[in-house]
Parts: sequence; C-alpha cells; structure tokens
Amino acid sequence: MNLKKKELAKIARLYDLGKIKGVKPIPGGMINYNSTAKTDKGEFIIRKLGYKLNSWWMNKKELEFEVMEYLHKRNFPYSIPRFIKNKYGNYISNVKGNLFEVYERIPGRKIIRLNDGQFKEMVKALAIYHKIIKEYPIKKKFKVVDNHKWILDKYALMRKAKPRNKVDILMHKHLDFFENLLKKLLKFDLSYESLVAHSDFSVYNLLWKENALIGILDFENVGYKPRVFDIAYIWNDIHRKKILVNTYRKYNVLSKREEKNIIICRLLNSCNMFWWSYLGMEKRPELKYQWLLRTIKNGNKYLRMWKIGEGEKR
Repeated sequence: MNLKKKELAKIARLYDLGKIKGVKPIPGGMINYNSTAKTDKGEFIIRKLGYKLNSWWMNKKELEFEVMEYLHKRNFPYSIPRFIKNKYGNYISNVKGNLFEVYERIPGRKIIRLNDGQFKEMVKALAIYHKIIKEYPIKKKFKVVDNHKWILDKYALMRKAKPRNKVDILMHKHLDFFENLLKKLLKFDLSYESLVAHSDFSVYNLLWKENALIGILDFENVGYKPRVFDIAYIWNDIHRKKILVNTYRKYNVLSKREEKNIIICRLLNSCNMFWWSYLGMEKRPELKYQWLLRTIKNGNKYLRMWKIGEGEKR
C-alpha cells in the first residue's frame, strides 16, 4: 500500500525526518504495511499498523517497546529497530485515522534459504537473545503463559462456517485433523523455562552482511512463553535437528526435556496457523487457500516427524 503524499508529509514533520527524497513500499507482511523512506537525514522504515489499538494490542506494544529498549541497554550484539518518538513524545502517531511507527532503517539483506553455516548463525543469535532476555524484569501483567486452549474456540467458530468456496471446503476437510491433534498436544505440560520469546524468529526477520547475521527485526509478537517455542519456530528440517540442538547448547543451556518438546511446539504452531490462515488474514484474503495448503502440508510433515522421533514413545 502506497503512502499518500499528505500522510507522508505529516509523518515527516511529526518525526523530524527531514526532506523526503523518495518512498518505496516493502512487499510482503501479513498484517502491517511497511515502506522505506529516503530523506536528507537518512533512510527510515515507516510502518502503517494493520490494526486498531485495543487494550490487547496496547499491552503488546508496551511490551515490544520495553523489550527493545532493554536489549539496547544490554548492548545486544545484533542491530534491532529503535523506534523514534514523535514531537509529542509518543512512538505511535495517528495520521488521518491511520496509525504509524517509524525507525531508522538497518542496512542489510535477507536470505530466505539458509545453508548450514547460516542456519548455525541463526541458532546462535536466538540462543544469545534468550540468554540476555532471561534477565529482563518482566511486569506481572505480561507474565502469563499461554495454554493454547483458546484455539479450540477458534475451531468451533470455523466449524459454523458454511462451505461456500474452495477455501471453506479445504478448511472443513482438515478441521477434524487439527482439532484432534490439538487436543492431544494440550495434554503436554510446556509451562517451564519461560521468558519473553521473540515469537517470530524467522528468516524474513533477519538481516545479513555476506554470511554474517547482523540484524533482527519485528519484535511485535514478543510474549511470555517457554523458550522452546522460539527454538521450534526456526526448525523445519528433520536433518537439521542435531545442528539446532548442538549449536544452541554452545551458547545457552537446553535441557533434554526441552529438546524432546521441540516437535510438540512445532505442531502447536501448525494448529495455531490453521485457524489464522482461515480467520486471521484480513489483509491478504487472496492468500488464504495457499496458506491453508501450506499449513496442512506442514502439519502432516511434523506429525510424521513426531511419530518417528521420541514424542510418541513418552
């Protein structure tokens, strides 16, 4: 989505960005709209929020800003966004009914397909993040571990949908599979070794200079949960399990119990993505079918991995 000239001019004034020389939308993103703005003061990322700030999102944003500031103070060895306050002292600005955030652009490139060496760098960065963020003095209101039972409510809502198109038909065809899988996964206790997880530590949120990982983006989904959810999130290849575990243990501790639960968390994420692919893609409805297909494929793949691993033996 392109920024309107009046919006851009007001944002530049609010954040003292200087004279705008050019703006380029950044493709992708499933919720927010991002653009790169070049000015006579540098390059900035302008993020247009794809949601309204209800109480839930207000808490999320508060935690996001606090965590990033904490990492800056702790000299986190990777570049992360540092949001700029507007002239009123706020990070978020309301411009003609739309909400915006701004931070100085971090130079670097994205690599979508990582080789083993790059994958090790990714795991190392996550282990270091966990080691530092473990000391973060989280407020009591944020210190609630998600039990994932609420996903069943989403499935119940999906079950009421009438099969009017191919998206509906595909969802209904696999709803029982994910609901039964989720009920099985909910029997496992994962509420230990919790911290403020990044929750979206993916290749799309990493910046590289050659083969060196230099930056980590998008802390919008940070939340209090077992760190194994972050570890599971970056793992999608059964052949890299050993690399993942061994590399993480070089920079941080990882118990055998957590190692066994990596696949459980990966499957829980698939159950979560199933409802979101159907109900949560308001920004990109044309991609619902594609995302449902991918989630179904991954759910079956991880279930097979679980069956040939240690999970089913417990």
